[in-house]
Amino acid sequence: GVAGSLAYARRFGNRRPDEMSAKEKAAALAWLSRGLKEAMLGFIGRAVDKRYALRAAVYEFEYQEVLGAFKQAHARGVDVRIIYDARKQKKKNEAAIKKAKLRKTLCIPRKRDPARIAHNKFIVLLKDGVPIEVWTGSTNITEKGIFGQCNQGHMVRDATTAKQYVQYWETLSNDPEADALKKVT
Repeated sequence: GVAGSLAYARRFGNRRPDEMSAKEKAAALAWLSRGLKEAMLGFIGRAVDKRYALRAAVYEFEYQEVLGAFKQAHARGVDVRIIYDARKQKKKNEAAIKKAKLRKTLCIPRKRDPARIAHNKFIVLLKDGVPIEVWTGSTNITEKGIFGQCNQGHMVRDATTAKQYVQYWETLSNDPEADALKKVT
């Protein structure tokens, strides 16, 4: 992270992307992404038609390009369902969902235990109803999370792991109390 920060400062004059021209910002974000954004969008894009499904559970869900990728997947016939935090991140997440014109029926708010956060960050890819891959890691779906922190993403191509994530997702979809969720996990 420190080496990356120094390299960024040298290359872009230590300016924030939101202080740059559109062209400079695009170059800075491409450099900062380190392939993270592209890999995440590519993972969502693997769901190409109605034979596929995506199951996501996210905390911060604001970056319009990713929300748009889910919307495009749904338009291709993909069965998309997204659990999002509607406790600490409710206003920002719901404003972003509205701005992206992502159907509310695709989105499941986590509301219980308002003092806690729903800090999940994963997407499961299913084909013909069978979980096949998982995208996970430390990245929140925000500009800062994708470009401004030392976050990472992992693509796990293992059906057993994907099945476990789908089972966890199904539990989360019922918005369980934290104590009940601990017992399941």
